[in-house]
Amino acid sequence: MESEPDDDQETYGSPAVSERLWLHPSELGSLLPPAPGGRSDLRPRGGPPAIPLALVAGLAGAVLAVGILALAGGLERHERVVERIATTAVYDVGEPEGAAQLAAAVAPAIVGLRTTAPTGERFGSGVVFRSDGYVLTNHHLVDGATSIEVTGADGRSFTARHTGSDPETDLAVVALDHHGWEPAVLGSARDLRVGQTAMVMGAPAGPQGSPSVTAGVIAGLGQVVEVAGRPLYDVISTDAMVGPRASGGPLVDRRGAVVGITTRAATGGLGEEGLGLVIPIDRARQVADQLIAEGRVAYAWLGVAGTDLDPWTAKEYGVGTGTLVRQVDPEGPAARGGVKVQDVVTAVQAAPISTMHELTMLVRRHEPGDRIELTVVRSGTARTVKVRLDQAPDQP
Repeated sequence: MESEPDDDQETYGSPAVSERLWLHPSELGSLLPPAPGGRSDLRPRGGPPAIPLALVAGLAGAVLAVGILALAGGLERHERVVERIATTAVYDVGEPEGAAQLAAAVAPAIVGLRTTAPTGERFGSGVVFRSDGYVLTNHHLVDGATSIEVTGADGRSFTARHTGSDPETDLAVVALDHHGWEPAVLGSARDLRVGQTAMVMGAPAGPQGSPSVTAGVIAGLGQVVEVAGRPLYDVISTDAMVGPRASGGPLVDRRGAVVGITTRAATGGLGEEGLGLVIPIDRARQVADQLIAEGRVAYAWLGVAGTDLDPWTAKEYGVGTGTLVRQVDPEGPAARGGVKVQDVVTAVQAAPISTMHELTMLVRRHEPGDRIELTVVRSGTARTVKVRLDQAPDQP
């Protein structure tokens, strides 16, 4: 805030102690709180007062001077961007009326989306995850949109800009020029357990209405689901229904931390066996950061193609489960690491796999440039192959 000029000229007088940029050491004590234990002097025990007192006085004057320069515009201003991240959830709703309390706590960060595309209008939800107006939502809601309107919990609507989309995860980021939002508290999906309580939340259907809330449990973790002919990797499934306008909204744990972003991209809006599909928030944050910085997402790439083994073929190759390597890109990371056609990959970083989709999913949990260890079986002998991952080439 810049100070306003005063039209009334007053006779100059010596400024009060608290208003001056400089302080004599003898005046400093009146502006500082008493020391712990009731000591009001600034002298360290057993030491002379002069040197530390002068040093503190000089530092105090410097701090006051910097503050005045900032107020006067003498220093460049940087807006502080807040992203609320919690390694442990912060809102316990184990009490009666807990669901209503949770909804009220999370609601300010949930927005409604209305997008216009050549095929018509689409409606969904999003969640504000940074105070400077960045919103996580679904790719399928904003793909090809000519306009995006975002409505906050208070009923106000704003035009949003499409920052970037990732069809691989059905995630997108849109940006609002209106800042000062209260972002949601972001948790982590790493510690989720099957059977744990979770709630899907979506934007209100009308202005300043209550958010939609459906409760359920975590039904599956680390799943691969076919969506519109494309695999969706590392999915959380839940029996909490993802309503027609809740897609793109948060999945929250029972304490109110966002642990995933929901999607209704599958045919009929639901995944296998009528379960709702959710992208883990850990992956969503990585995607969002890349979309904001680069406008696209870079995935780790191994450079192999393979087929899943049925029980009879697995026995023939001397393995329990795994994926049979059918092709190796000669310029890819796997070839440089020594992977060969007819190898059977049975584990990534000691985590066992049984399908090609699982192999791809575990590789994508890493970044381009990371080194990983593959367990492969060749001619009945298991061995470890070290591979440095590349960035996946652009699809034609």
